[in-house]
Amino acid sequence: MNFKQSSSEQCMLYLKSLGGSEADLTRPACRVSPEDTVETVTSRLRMEKYAHGSYLVDPSILQASAQVLIGRRDESEPGHQSEDS
Repeated sequence: MNFKQSSSEQCMLYLKSLGGSEADLTRPACRVSPEDTVETVTSRLRMEKYAHGSYLVDPSILQASAQVLIGRRDESEPGHQSEDS
């Protein structure tokens, strides 16, 4: 594991290993608020997939996508300190 990578970068590598991609992170349900958690984002992504007729959704991809989104949100927050500080 590369310790110079951010948490969201590591989660993105995991998402890609599951067959996911950056495209999984660009839908409207992918917007996260400060109150969102991995669970709430995963649920929203699942509901969006179902609404568009995708009933066979890999829960691992949804959760990994949510982890990337939450990680990016947290890393972009003011006052976020990198591990190098």
